[in-house]
Amino acid sequence: MKKIPLLFIFFLIFSFSYSQTTCPVGEIPDCNGNCAPETWIGDSYCDDGTYGWNGVAIYFNCEEFECDGGDCVCEDDPEIPSFCDSGDCDVLTFVVNTANIEVGPNGMYAGGGFFESATAVPLYENDPVSNDGFYVGFVYVNTGQSGYFSYFNSPESSTDYGAKEILTGQPCAYGPNDERYLPPVEADTELLHCFGSCEEDASCPGSDGNGDGDGDGDGSSCENAIPITAGTYPVVGIDGESYPLQCHGGNQAPPNGNMQWYSYTPDQDYIVTVESFDSMVDDTRFQVYGGSCDNLYCVGGDDDSGISNYSKDTFNVEAGNTYYIAWDDGQISWEDFQFTLFEFPVPENCTWTVNMYDSFGDGWVDDLGLSLVMIIRITDPQGNYYDIASPSLDSGYSGSESFEVPVGSTLEAIWIGGANYGWESSYEIVDSNGVVVGSGAQSSVYGIYVDSNCSGIVGGGGGDPQCGDFFVYEYPSGNSGGENFDVNFTAPNPDELVFSTTAGDEDNDGITDEITVTIGGNTDDRDWVYITDGAGNLIYGPVSGGQSGSYTSTDGTINVYVAATDYFELGPVTFAITCAGLSINENEIADLEVYPNPVSDNYVNIVTSISEEKLVELFDLNGRKVMSEIISEEILDVSNLEPGFYITRITIEDKSSTFKLIIN
Repeated sequence: MKKIPLLFIFFLIFSFSYSQTTCPVGEIPDCNGNCAPETWIGDSYCDDGTYGWNGVAIYFNCEEFECDGGDCVCEDDPEIPSFCDSGDCDVLTFVVNTANIEVGPNGMYAGGGFFESATAVPLYENDPVSNDGFYVGFVYVNTGQSGYFSYFNSPESSTDYGAKEILTGQPCAYGPNDERYLPPVEADTELLHCFGSCEEDASCPGSDGNGDGDGDGDGSSCENAIPITAGTYPVVGIDGESYPLQCHGGNQAPPNGNMQWYSYTPDQDYIVTVESFDSMVDDTRFQVYGGSCDNLYCVGGDDDSGISNYSKDTFNVEAGNTYYIAWDDGQISWEDFQFTLFEFPVPENCTWTVNMYDSFGDGWVDDLGLSLVMIIRITDPQGNYYDIASPSLDSGYSGSESFEVPVGSTLEAIWIGGANYGWESSYEIVDSNGVVVGSGAQSSVYGIYVDSNCSGIVGGGGGDPQCGDFFVYEYPSGNSGGENFDVNFTAPNPDELVFSTTAGDEDNDGITDEITVTIGGNTDDRDWVYITDGAGNLIYGPVSGGQSGSYTSTDGTINVYVAATDYFELGPVTFAITCAGLSINENEIADLEVYPNPVSDNYVNIVTSISEEKLVELFDLNGRKVMSEIISEEILDVSNLEPGFYITRITIEDKSSTFKLIIN
């Protein structure tokens, strides 16, 4: 087996913490970069901070100086764990920056994924003396090893996956548990990371980004806002600059206090939800600003719209614009909590119509001559509801009015008027395809779900999404779930069923189509999601916390369950439903080869004996189509795509194949 390169790793980490030090003649920088006489090394005195030079404690008790030239007794190097079961092994080195968190008493570990343990690889402080925040660990793995892994902060045991870093919603979150992905190891490899973030150079957002000490990226002001993407972030202490403009729309007292600043720049248009949560703090407030730091304006914000007195707001953002999220401590309890930023695709709008009728021909009026109206109300995919139209028939026997509804929303037609009035008035709700999906006379209609084809599904209410739908579920409190739900799980509970969807036979090949659900979002650690096929076989979960991945039922039916407690609900959980024919026959591209997979150099080869043009379509884990290209050669450029998992469909003439593609 190969020898671990300890000196190289020390130099690697040392370079993150200190700039090169120039000392007077006869002096050298010690383990911490402080100058001291070179003759102190090997002088029979252990320089472990006991002795000082120019008023500074000096440390030569590190590997760089061979434990002060033998004057000090250094601890033996820890045993290197091995996950190599062959004669061809490589050393995998983990370097993780913890400057953005407080490391717990049980220390740091790498594990999860293919390690199958939360404490697989212990990580050690690079420099306990200076507390530079870097932790380092080593492990032997098989050459060619690949798979998922995570970092863990102070796990209680090998099964304490609640200590895992939260990567949900970030581009480096892969697989069913939102973990990091390790490409195949071909040689000794060093991995440089920040705990809970996707940086690959061991820098951390919010920890004086470039190390020049000027506070950039530390959240202390709008100019020094911490850059974030979709994901979950801790707010530990609020002591940055205040800004007086209040956008939360609630009680304006007290005025904004100190603020903790975050900046968010989306790569495409989204609907964004920001929500705070924690088990100890229950009162938060934030503002969302647009514009420049010297001229901010309100975009959103909230005080107490979340669970308990937590905060939650949903707002629209545009690609390339920077938005500033500022949490304040106007009340003393408003700090030390977490918040999550969710990104949702902007849904397509559908044009629907309401046809109005009156058998008397005098329009919608009651016996007193007062106008009668109805209200068209929708609940959007993020769970927000609002009125979009108030149609009324002013006169005559009939009339119509059009309105826009977003895909994935649920519609209600609410009749305004007493039961004894307007009995001759009625209406019909017609979807974009000309189908009457609801009607009433002196009555309301509820639960019309708008699917991806702009069709209305009566009674769906988003509860039974169909193939092609994107469904957002704000799950309610329940009386199940709990900390050990996954351990005690034996069989599905019908009371926990969220929806059941069956595919059918859309490709008309006489074989039931397969159905796939791609899951996203978060639950509380006590709330669990699990999925079965039509026969009741478990194909996902139970999983709490971050939710991700695609799961397929080959019998054409999926049943989605959520087991929640009455303690705290995070949410939402998102589900993208896709369906495809199961048959592997003449409609498949029989000799299709796609490589490399995972993709690491921006190009992927698509090889088949069929010489015609290829239509290549890629869909992300939210079901959004992110690429559609026709290529005549065998090479596809994917350099414009973010790292992650993609469902890929290749069509050549009347043949097509679908598979998963990983881009590193």
